[in-house]
Amino acid sequence: MIVFGDYEDPLKEAIHYMKFHGRRSLARELGHLLSNLEIPSVEAVIPVPLSKKRLVQRGFNQSYLLASSVSKRLTVPLLDDLLLKTRDTPPQSLLTREERLKNQKGSFKVNSKYKKIPQRVVLVDDVVTTGATVNECARILKKEGVNQVYVITLARASTE
Repeated sequence: MIVFGDYEDPLKEAIHYMKFHGRRSLARELGHLLSNLEIPSVEAVIPVPLSKKRLVQRGFNQSYLLASSVSKRLTVPLLDDLLLKTRDTPPQSLLTREERLKNQKGSFKVNSKYKKIPQRVVLVDDVVTTGATVNECARILKKEGVNQVYVITLARASTE
C-alpha cells in the first residue's frame, strides 16, 4: 500500500470537505498529491466504487476523481466500471474495527462486460483504516484474473 499521509489535519480536513461538503475542486489538488507518489508500472487505474445509493447521495465518487488524476499522470486507462459495488453497506466510518472487517465481504464484483482483465492495476481510495474495503476489492480483482493490485490512498487512519 502506498500512502500519501496520515489522516490528520490539514489532510483530514481537506478530505472531509471534499467528501461531505461537495468540494469537488479539492479532488484536483488531492489527486495531484496522489499522482506524484512513486507508483509501479500498471496497465490500468481502478477507483474503489461506491454503491448506486451512496453515489446518488454524494453526487460523485471521490475515489474516481482521485483516480482520474492518477490515470492521467501514468497515461494508462481509468477503468471506472471494472469493479462494481453490488450492495449498499453502512459507511465504514460508522463501524467498529470488527464490523468494518465484515461489512464489505461479498459487496464487490468485476463487471462481466470486461472480457480481458488487466494484469497489473492500481486501486485508488481516499482513506484506508482497517484495509477491509481495499482488501476485499483486491481479493475480487485477483479472483477474476488480476495478478498484481497496488493500492494507493491519500491517508491512513488509525482505528484507535
